[in-house]
Amino acid sequence: MRITDALNGEHGALYLLMTAIEGAATDSDLTSLQGSARLFESVILAHAHLEDDGLFAALEKKMPGGGPVTAMRAEHEEIEGELARVASTRQAPEARAHLEAAIAAARSHFQKEEVVLFPMAEQLLGADELEQMGAAWAQTRGVALPAPHRAATAQTAAR
Repeated sequence: MRITDALNGEHGALYLLMTAIEGAATDSDLTSLQGSARLFESVILAHAHLEDDGLFAALEKKMPGGGPVTAMRAEHEEIEGELARVASTRQAPEARAHLEAAIAAARSHFQKEEVVLFPMAEQLLGADELEQMGAAWAQTRGVALPAPHRAATAQTAAR
């Protein structure tokens, strides 16, 4: 499995989580909003960490000077900042606004990755490197890949 496939799959799960949080946020009090933000933060930061340390780092080696990767990292910081503001506010309407801003930023960020960055990664990095990163993703996430993926990864590593 390529890392881009794995990250796209995580986007799908995150879209469901964001929709559920948005649905509950309308009638939520401050404590509930902050709890939703903590849940979202734990998942989105784990996802961003994999992107930052894996895919983005590999792309930066191919594209010195940043380019789209610099923008993607800045968007990660924007999302994290909005979620931090949810935690520090003392008013439900303000917390709701920051949570909604974090989710909107995440949706926009995912769209850019899916349409621009991931296809670019597939062109620049090649199948072997993407498969190796996908195997690392699976190990990090505790996902058992089917035997053909493990065999392909072992062959790639032996080269």
